[in-house]
Amino acid sequence: MKSNLLFIIALLIVSTGCAGVPVTTEESVPPRPVSEMRFSKDYDAVWAAAIKTLPDVPVLSTDKGSGQIVGNWKKLKDSKRERLDIRLIKTNEGTTVSITSHVEVLIKRARVNTGFGTTVKMPMWKPVPSETPTPKQLFLKINEQLNKKPPEPEGKDSPPKAPEAP
Repeated sequence: MKSNLLFIIALLIVSTGCAGVPVTTEESVPPRPVSEMRFSKDYDAVWAAAIKTLPDVPVLSTDKGSGQIVGNWKKLKDSKRERLDIRLIKTNEGTTVSITSHVEVLIKRARVNTGFGTTVKMPMWKPVPSETPTPKQLFLKINEQLNKKPPEPEGKDSPPKAPEAP
């Protein structure tokens, strides 16, 4: 009975080892520049402005307490995709927003090491240097949100509007 059990366990170990999880060869991942901008507004105002810019960014999660906004992948042209990590940090001078852009390109027939001395060709995403304008665009949109003036209430206390010329 023990020998049958040992045989079955050995068979399971060998059969699962042959499945081979694709393992890529060690390559250097290009640095991902972190873009930062300091805003003189308080944390809550900057958080609200950042949240209002999010319709342009696919988001996985937000956590106001830690200041984290984790982005999801967004398709770019030329078989590329981008994901953003946004972090807000309270400072004495206001709030600092840092944005890290992760860009990957799809290699349709990449050589992938199976881990058993063989390689196969299969689709694979590979990190590339980020050259997208997305962080700068987000900073501009956050700045616009922070500098927007609230709409004037229209009521009896507001001055009458001048008639428009025909």
